[in-house]
Amino acid sequence: MRLSSLEPTVSSEVATILENSGIRTDTDIIFTPPLEIFQRLPPGSMTLQELTKLRTAVIEFVSPESALASELLFQESGDDGVELCVGNEGIDELLRGLGGRRVIEISGDRASGKTALTLNIVLNHLTSRAQDTVAWIDVLGDFTPANAYAILEAKGNQEPDVILDRLQVSLTFDTDAFYAVLDELSSNAIRPRIIVVDAITPLLGPLLSGVSAHGHAIMTDLMRRLRAFSKAHGATILVINNATLKHGFDATKPVEQLEKKPALGPSFTFMTDTTLWLSSQKKDPSDPNASSPTFHLSILKSRNKASGLARSFSLDQGLYVAS
Repeated sequence: MRLSSLEPTVSSEVATILENSGIRTDTDIIFTPPLEIFQRLPPGSMTLQELTKLRTAVIEFVSPESALASELLFQESGDDGVELCVGNEGIDELLRGLGGRRVIEISGDRASGKTALTLNIVLNHLTSRAQDTVAWIDVLGDFTPANAYAILEAKGNQEPDVILDRLQVSLTFDTDAFYAVLDELSSNAIRPRIIVVDAITPLLGPLLSGVSAHGHAIMTDLMRRLRAFSKAHGATILVINNATLKHGFDATKPVEQLEKKPALGPSFTFMTDTTLWLSSQKKDPSDPNASSPTFHLSILKSRNKASGLARSFSLDQGLYVAS
């Protein structure tokens, strides 16, 4: 890993000094004797003590966290009171076992049902767990309480207001505000059992660049903090991600036929435990018997369940109907 991507552990100024001295990666600074590195540096740029502290910080940053086997077994069991379900047998079977102390990516193109799936998961959890709370971090400003209220009424819930009292919605339009919300959630006496980020793409996408590693460092830090919250407080993190073209634009094909993939690049996939992919097939306007659009949900990758599992469904008043 290049030192320039380790910001803020390694400042951009220090990274430039080290790179100009032939120390370009974490491997270089870890396995090259500190005295040899110090002798390469420009006079007065850094003391040997400062270099030693920096080397220690880099080692801590790149080293994987250790854990007891018993803790890993508990985390892998997913037995944290968070079982993902929407109230439809087929969809619930696909989602079963994905909850617990994990980070779940829910990705797909526009109007593919990402928010509907997430909202159903949240409302089912709040309905079945009367003491739990959920935090919905709204990056787009699109959250509509009326939709949640309508779904609860369609499910036959007699007290939708009571359920929604335990759903905390926060508006965040940049990473600083996002971190502030996460810090507040960590300090609350009652911490949420589910955190929804809707959506992660406009928060991180503008920061990513092919010429700078700064955005990637921010993305890595943000996802690490979400995972740390999940592990520390037994929460399931649901991160909604948009889609991007898989092979670039092809003018010979209609836009709806172009193959898509999750946005934010391939490295983002490795920052989550499971990636769920949603797509939709619009109803045929020439078919008078055609109902609502058909949606497809599949597991692109998962650390604890077989990839490739898929289910088709349609939505009726926000509720899931098997197709």
